[in-house]
Amino acid sequence: MTFSDGHTIVSLPPAQDHKRIFDGDKGPNTGGMGCYAPAGIASKADLADIDKSILQPTIDGMRKERFPFVGMLFTGLMMTKNGPKVLEYNVRFGDPETQTVLPLLSQDTDLAEIMLACTGGWLDFVNIKIEDRSAATVVVAAGGYPEKYNKGDEITTSDVGSGKLRLPTRVACLT
Repeated sequence: MTFSDGHTIVSLPPAQDHKRIFDGDKGPNTGGMGCYAPAGIASKADLADIDKSILQPTIDGMRKERFPFVGMLFTGLMMTKNGPKVLEYNVRFGDPETQTVLPLLSQDTDLAEIMLACTGGWLDFVNIKIEDRSAATVVVAAGGYPEKYNKGDEITTSDVGSGKLRLPTRVACLT
C-alpha cells in the first residue's frame, strides 16, 4: 500500500494475506482470511526497487496522462525469479492488509495528516515513521464460509485468552 499526492510516494511495509480458507493454502478462495506484516518476501533492496521501477513510474505515468493519482494505491505483487510482477492495482486501502499495517505506524505519525498531505500535494513534507515490530490479523468466519453458511449465528473465540491463541481477531459479520 502506497500513499501518493500525485508526485511523491510513501509505501507502507509489505503485507501478505491468505485467500484460501484452510491452512496450507487449501480450500476455496475468500476475501482474505488473515494477514501479517511486514512480510519477509522481499528484501529492503527489493522494496526500494519496487518503489523506483514500478510504483513511482506508475504515479508519474498517470500524472503525465493528466490523471494524477492522489490517495492510496494498493498494488498486488508477486515475487518471481525474474523480479517483482504486478498482479493488480486497487485504488483503496486493502482488507485485511490495512488492519494489519496501520497499527505499525508510530504513535507520533498522524494518519489524518498523511491523508491531508496527499490531497494537498505536500506528502514529501510529512514524517511517516513505522515501528520495528510485526502485526497480524486473523479472520473468524461462520462455518461453511465462503460457500453456504448460516447467517446470524453467534461466533465466539473461546481460545482467545486461554493461551492457545494470542493474536488479535476480527469477527467477520456475514449477512
